[in-house]
Amino acid sequence: MLAAQCAETAIEVRQPLRKELERRVAKLVPPTSPTELQVLVNLGAAAGPTLLRKLEKASTVGKARIMNTLRSIAYRHRDYEHTTNAAIRLMKDSTPIDRSTPTRSAATPPAPTTLAEHAAGVAAEMVNFSDAAFSAIHATMPGADPSAVKMLRALVKSAKGSEGRERLQALIEHYEAAHAPAGPASAVAAARSPRRTARSG
Repeated sequence: MLAAQCAETAIEVRQPLRKELERRVAKLVPPTSPTELQVLVNLGAAAGPTLLRKLEKASTVGKARIMNTLRSIAYRHRDYEHTTNAAIRLMKDSTPIDRSTPTRSAATPPAPTTLAEHAAGVAAEMVNFSDAAFSAIHATMPGADPSAVKMLRALVKSAKGSEGRERLQALIEHYEAAHAPAGPASAVAAARSPRRTARSG
């Protein structure tokens, strides 16, 4: 695993070695135990490409476990913006998750019940450290599944720091404005842009 982390930052790594490292990481995806999850989380961004590649063909439970892993990586390392597009795509997916399946993240509860909720958990972590992720997710909120918005509402209550809460609230308000009856109030909410919650520094 240490070799995989080094390969992620090394300028030159021989192709056979890189392939072998990717093969070994791939054996852990999707993780089926807390130990495998922890190994991938410890790898951080080095595990990211394999996680995203496996996401496409994974089963519903596999996708939930992969998103859970990506969320934990974002939570622990505040890293890997490449997760953004996957989160945006799956925030539209209302496929239910078996509540008995151990797919929860080490990050903030509650337990997700749909793929969209898992993706919303990832999104909530991403917007905490990435202006680019916040802007991209904000722009696509009108197409999110209601269960994803439900998760964001729950996470607002436990968000650490005012900026994190403001960003999550901005995502929720953008969704609500897009789905509200036309009128002055909704027009004002719709006008709210990511710029209001973007970092000044």
